[in-house]
Amino acid sequence: MRFRLRVSLISPVCLLFAWTVFGQTPPPPLQVSVSPPDGSILITETTNSVFVMVGNFDQFTNVTVVGAFGSRQNIPFLDDGQLPDQTPNDGTFSADLIMPKVPVGTVSNVTLRVIVSGEVPPPDPLPEPPPPPQIVSATNTVKYVVVPRPANDNFTNAFKIAPEGAVILATNNYASIEPGEPLHARVPTVAASVWWTWSPALNTNALIDLAGSSFDPVLAVYTGTSVTNLLPVAASTRDTVNNLKAHVNFDARAGVTYRIAIAGMDTNGVGDIRLRVAPGRLPDTNGPVTTIISPASESLFTTNAVAFAGTAKDPRLDDTGVSQVFLQVNTDPPIAVIGTTSWAGQLLLPPGTNTVPMPSS
Repeated sequence: MRFRLRVSLISPVCLLFAWTVFGQTPPPPLQVSVSPPDGSILITETTNSVFVMVGNFDQFTNVTVVGAFGSRQNIPFLDDGQLPDQTPNDGTFSADLIMPKVPVGTVSNVTLRVIVSGEVPPPDPLPEPPPPPQIVSATNTVKYVVVPRPANDNFTNAFKIAPEGAVILATNNYASIEPGEPLHARVPTVAASVWWTWSPALNTNALIDLAGSSFDPVLAVYTGTSVTNLLPVAASTRDTVNNLKAHVNFDARAGVTYRIAIAGMDTNGVGDIRLRVAPGRLPDTNGPVTTIISPASESLFTTNAVAFAGTAKDPRLDDTGVSQVFLQVNTDPPIAVIGTTSWAGQLLLPPGTNTVPMPSS
């Protein structure tokens, strides 16, 4: 037992003696972060600038950063002020990475591993003999989600709409603007366009509208055979007078191929698209008719939680239909309910007399 006790006491003393001789203290860890961060969504086949930030860069010398991404190994990240780097020697290292190709309808996870190394400056004054350099390393691993663009992102991959028209649900999430693509509806910040083609069988007036889309899209209709020689037919942004999403109504000729572009007002203009191509129809400028079936008007309650039910419908057969019904107490924000033509929901009423208007869309 004595022998074991002596060994355990001597070992720390020897270690302390070693640190004293070389004049060194335990080095600080490298403070490393990566941007885009772990879990970021990136788009297939795009070039993305990745930045590795060393928070305590000034505590080290000869800092180097290398990465591994897919089949590429030993990718140098530089802090030299040359693009994509912005400021030299500021502790932010950068490199451009190309995301792999992802088939439409799938997503892929890719991993970036970065290794950061740096030397701890020697003590001042320098002892004799000089201590060996202390090398500190840190490894960070981030995973990115790579998503495809919509299949109809490009003009040449436009989806075809039947001559009799259709109602189509789609998205422009992760879509792009092609080189030479026009500024749809003359919106200078237009972004994220997707394309359809439509050719009517008969001469007719045509309604194309985006009622029910989750954002305020830009709509443009053209003729032409390539994205760089398009002739405008009609275009629209939000109809603020009638409080409608973008829509156009024009005289369509039988056999002519019309190119339909739907885009965002800017890079934030993305989301769910509800596209309706309706030959012979007119814009829906009539609001839905909503009715509260229960409870009856001027009902009295001893509890503040009250269930409501009712109906909602468009007055004309060729209108766009009801997409959402809301309940509202007095001037409080509207609350979405369940259902449309037949709906139900619950409100919390404050004490006193309350008014419940029925906004719908």
